[in-house]
Amino acid sequence: MFVLSWIKFFRGYVYVHLTGYATERFLNLCGSRNILIWNLKPTEDGYYFYISVDGYRSLKPILKKTKTKARILKKYGVPFQLFRYRKHKVFAAGIAVSAVLLFYCSGFVWNIEVKGNSYLSEETILTFLQNENAGFGVPKRNINCEELEEKLRSAYSEVIWTSVKVYGTKMTVELQENLLPEEEYEAKDDTPEDIIAKKDGVIASMVTRTGTPLVTADMEVKKGDILAANKNFGCGSSREHAPIAIKASGISCVIASTFARIFYRNAINIGLAILECDEAAKDIKAGDEVEVDFDSGLITNCTTGKTYKAQPFPPFIQNIIKNGGLMNSIEK
Repeated sequence: MFVLSWIKFFRGYVYVHLTGYATERFLNLCGSRNILIWNLKPTEDGYYFYISVDGYRSLKPILKKTKTKARILKKYGVPFQLFRYRKHKVFAAGIAVSAVLLFYCSGFVWNIEVKGNSYLSEETILTFLQNENAGFGVPKRNINCEELEEKLRSAYSEVIWTSVKVYGTKMTVELQENLLPEEEYEAKDDTPEDIIAKKDGVIASMVTRTGTPLVTADMEVKKGDILAANKNFGCGSSREHAPIAIKASGISCVIASTFARIFYRNAINIGLAILECDEAAKDIKAGDEVEVDFDSGLITNCTTGKTYKAQPFPPFIQNIIKNGGLMNSIEK
């Protein structure tokens, strides 16, 4: 629709008032001769409609045959604008030059957006692109997106995935980096193993989105601790890093009112024990001693003496958790 409107504007069209003896026959003849009219509105003495300049020029025999008259009320489009400013040659020339310059400039990159960078600053990426002759003001035809993606990964070892796309005059560079710089990883073999904390953890920082936090930064998380949470626990974590971090800190089980579905699946995949029990999640306080029987789903608060019943996992899921995750379970 938008393209058709621009085509009509560049070719020119007029708004017409049709009156006379046989206006309906006039419309039928226009249809039979493939003369396009649009936005047709009836009046007491005829019709109002829009028609292209070329179509209006072909109406003369039809008007004569149907004894009707077509009076132009308004004129639209480039032909009429040019005719109106025909004596202003400098103005017309300026419009033409501006159009040419606009078209010419649309072939260059004038905006660069960098996404997903954490360790690498935006200035570093922009400098890299400039050195590769792919920065601001570079012709789009000189930019090879696939080659730039490969060079970015080669130049920066912490970049594990890249995407370079050019839309209009904007280039978007998306990155995905390692969680830690390469030098912070310990060298180790490729043998699959569980991620297990070598010592008790300490909460470095925390963000409370809902509810009241029962722990604070710098508090220790001891091996075997049970984490009690509220509704939709794990919401916002679409990958396995969240349950891996919880398990690695020494948490033996998470009891929550409900779990986010992706977190729920990821927790099972990496062997983190989880149970849904709204009453237990609300009653358990920081410092309470809690025991969990995963076979029956029975939760016992040894501090208060209260017991709670959660829905236990079926045997095959319990087997996955006991073996330390899905991959370990498959190997066994």
